[in-house]
Amino acid sequence: MIRPLNKRAVRRRRALGRIALTVTLAVTAGIGTATATAAADTPAASADPVVVSPGARFVPRATLVLNAGETGFLTAQEGDDRLRWIDYATGATTVLDHRLPEPLSYDVDDFRFDRYPGDFGHGSDTVALYAASPSPHVTLQQRAGDGPTVTIPVPDGQTYVATYGDTVITRTGTEDAATGLHLLRLEGCGTGSWRGCRRGGTSASAAATPGPWPSAPSSGRTPGCPRGGGSSTSPPGP
Repeated sequence: MIRPLNKRAVRRRRALGRIALTVTLAVTAGIGTATATAAADTPAASADPVVVSPGARFVPRATLVLNAGETGFLTAQEGDDRLRWIDYATGATTVLDHRLPEPLSYDVDDFRFDRYPGDFGHGSDTVALYAASPSPHVTLQQRAGDGPTVTIPVPDGQTYVATYGDTVITRTGTEDAATGLHLLRLEGCGTGSWRGCRRGGTSASAAATPGPWPSAPSSGRTPGCPRGGGSSTSPPGP
């Protein structure tokens, strides 16, 4: 026979039920509060770009050889506006007084310079430095300037092209439609070569004389151009 519960047992069961319900509601409320707090603490996504600094570069600084002569060579380096003469025998480096208009820029991905800095001579220790002001002229010096320095004016109507040895080449006409080339050499230096001129510089002149189309010289002397000064000119080849 099932005995009915007494009043004390009924009250105990009801009390336990209320306690269990209270604990359940408290746990549920705590989870909700924690979730809301975590959501509030999470920062919103930023619209600003993330900048990652590049790592160390392992590519050597690019160097451009501008002229190779008998005793050394002329170079220019990436990120620098200075010119350097390097001696073959000793490896000694001398910085020239002349500066480039701006430092050279080099693309490490395309392996190329953004521009070529100009013509500084070919095949000899003669370094050619062209300047457009105060009037167009080419200064010829030995290596880093440790010898005689002379200046060759570029005649009116002519444009500087290059220097081979101690011969300055100019042209008339445009680059795409040249009407003549001119080889300018020094005269009035006594020995017939500008290397015999006094240290500190002199001014050179050259008179235009007709001559055959010259081949590119491999040394300081230019075929078709007499020692001691003068200029040869001819119409452009086909």
